[in-house]
Amino acid sequence: MYSSPVVVGETVYVGEGDGDFSAHDASTGEQRWSYRTGGGIWATPVVHEGYAYVGSDDGFVYAFRRGGSLGVRRAVYFDEAMAPAPAAGAIREAELLRDYLSQRGYEILDADGFRAFLHDEAGLRRPAVVVVTQGRLPEGADLGTYLRAGKKMVWVGYPPGFLVTEPGTNRVVGTDRNRPEQLLDVDFTVLDGDIHGVLPTDEGRRWGLVSRWVGLAGTRPEHVTSTLALDEIGRSAAWVKRYGGEEGSGFVGLLPGSVVPLLHEIQRLAEFGLYSR
Repeated sequence: MYSSPVVVGETVYVGEGDGDFSAHDASTGEQRWSYRTGGGIWATPVVHEGYAYVGSDDGFVYAFRRGGSLGVRRAVYFDEAMAPAPAAGAIREAELLRDYLSQRGYEILDADGFRAFLHDEAGLRRPAVVVVTQGRLPEGADLGTYLRAGKKMVWVGYPPGFLVTEPGTNRVVGTDRNRPEQLLDVDFTVLDGDIHGVLPTDEGRRWGLVSRWVGLAGTRPEHVTSTLALDEIGRSAAWVKRYGGEEGSGFVGLLPGSVVPLLHEIQRLAEFGLYSR
């Protein structure tokens, strides 16, 4: 710790050099909640008119409602068993995204954990987000119930069900555009092997996208709720499909050529709208 803690009433606010910001009971020291920012916290937090503010070396100032609880579950799905599949580019990139989010407080889920996460969070009245790093859907995962419950999923890679694997192995043997359409109610007939330059839309910039990249488009703008980035021929390369939940919820899809320049922006996509509910 380099910054001074701040005591307000019965709460102690603590910022740490590893990026953690937390609130503790002033009498017992029990942690009430914590949040991992994207950089170290060196300055003392400020508490004013019901909010605690803290700056981070990731370039952002965060605001937390005083006396409340974050009540948000953040997770990232990465399954070692899926490693041989070329679903989200090189497996190293999927590992980088997993590690980046894990270092910022996301819990890592394997296939069993992912299925349990979808089932458990669908029945709870709190925001939740899971980032899928490999473009693969484990057998028995119930996306529909989870998404219709107003939850959020950020999917990096080919859409769920698009890659067809050999039974009993992870070897990709083909593709299927009908399966992801059945799962998401989104038309993927324009998804092909062509890559194009991509630029964020105004809506995408509002969600936190600032970079241009090269990648594959997923669908047409008229088939989704919001387009966050367009490729150079007018197709949605980053997009949101909502299923009745509040703004910031739903399925967020993107298929960049590389996730490395977009690590922080993927986190922004994941957390947009979560803490305002």
